[in-house]
Amino acid sequence: MNEDEDELVRTEACDSLCCCHDEETYEYLKSKAKKDKSGSVRGYAVISCVDIALEIEKKEDVNHFLNNLDKTEKKKR
Repeated sequence: MNEDEDELVRTEACDSLCCCHDEETYEYLKSKAKKDKSGSVRGYAVISCVDIALEIEKKEDVNHFLNNLDKTEKKKR
Protein backbone atom coordinates (compact mmCIF):
# COMPACT_ATOMS: atom_id res chain seq x y z
CA MET A 1 0.00 0.00 0.00
CA ASN A 2 1.27 3.44 -0.85
CA GLU A 3 2.20 5.94 1.82
CA ASP A 4 0.86 9.43 1.21
CA GLU A 5 2.65 12.43 2.69
CA ASP A 6 -0.65 14.07 3.64
CA GLU A 7 -1.70 13.17 7.19
CA LEU A 8 -5.40 13.56 6.38
CA VAL A 9 -5.14 11.16 3.44
CA ARG A 10 -3.42 8.55 5.63
CA THR A 11 -6.02 9.07 8.38
CA GLU A 12 -8.94 8.64 5.98
CA ALA A 13 -7.29 5.57 4.45
CA CYS A 14 -6.98 3.90 7.86
CA ASP A 15 -10.57 4.79 8.66
CA SER A 16 -11.88 3.36 5.40
CA LEU A 17 -9.97 0.09 5.78
CA CYS A 18 -12.22 -1.00 8.67
CA CYS A 19 -14.51 -2.75 6.17
CA CYS A 20 -11.72 -4.98 4.82
CA HIS A 21 -11.95 -8.12 6.89
CA ASP A 22 -8.73 -9.87 5.99
CA GLU A 23 -5.45 -10.73 7.65
CA GLU A 24 -3.30 -8.58 5.33
CA THR A 25 -5.24 -5.40 6.14
CA TYR A 26 -5.26 -6.26 9.83
CA GLU A 27 -1.45 -6.60 9.87
CA TYR A 28 -1.03 -3.41 7.82
CA LEU A 29 -3.14 -1.44 10.29
CA LYS A 30 -1.20 -2.84 13.24
CA SER A 31 1.95 -1.57 11.56
CA LYS A 32 0.42 1.88 11.01
CA ALA A 33 -0.75 1.97 14.63
CA LYS A 34 2.81 1.35 15.80
CA LYS A 35 4.86 3.39 13.36
CA ASP A 36 3.02 6.29 11.74
CA LYS A 37 4.35 9.70 12.76
CA SER A 38 0.84 11.11 13.17
CA GLY A 39 -1.15 10.45 16.33
CA SER A 40 -4.34 10.85 14.34
CA VAL A 41 -3.33 8.20 11.83
CA ARG A 42 -2.24 5.86 14.63
CA GLY A 43 -5.58 6.38 16.37
CA TYR A 44 -7.68 5.59 13.31
CA ALA A 45 -5.47 2.62 12.53
CA VAL A 46 -6.19 1.24 16.01
CA ILE A 47 -9.95 1.72 15.63
CA SER A 48 -10.03 -0.02 12.26
CA CYS A 49 -7.68 -2.73 13.48
CA VAL A 50 -10.05 -3.56 16.34
CA ASP A 51 -13.05 -3.61 13.99
CA ILE A 52 -11.28 -6.10 11.73
CA ALA A 53 -9.98 -8.21 14.63
CA LEU A 54 -13.51 -8.73 15.88
CA GLU A 55 -14.65 -9.86 12.43
CA ILE A 56 -11.76 -12.25 11.77
CA GLU A 57 -11.74 -13.67 15.29
CA LYS A 58 -8.46 -12.15 16.44
CA LYS A 59 -9.82 -10.73 19.70
CA GLU A 60 -7.06 -12.17 21.89
CA ASP A 61 -4.35 -11.08 19.44
CA VAL A 62 -5.66 -7.52 19.27
CA ASN A 63 -5.95 -7.35 23.07
CA HIS A 64 -2.29 -8.33 23.38
CA PHE A 65 -1.32 -5.86 20.66
CA LEU A 66 -3.22 -3.00 22.30
CA ASN A 67 -1.75 -3.70 25.73
CA ASN A 68 1.76 -3.56 24.29
CA LEU A 69 0.95 -0.51 22.19
CA ASP A 70 -0.38 1.32 25.23
CA LYS A 71 3.01 0.98 26.92
CA THR A 72 4.80 2.78 24.07
CA GLU A 73 2.21 5.32 22.88
CA LYS A 74 3.14 8.87 23.84
CA LYS A 75 -0.22 10.48 23.12
CA LYS A 76 -3.03 9.17 25.28
CA ARG A 77 -6.47 10.08 24.02
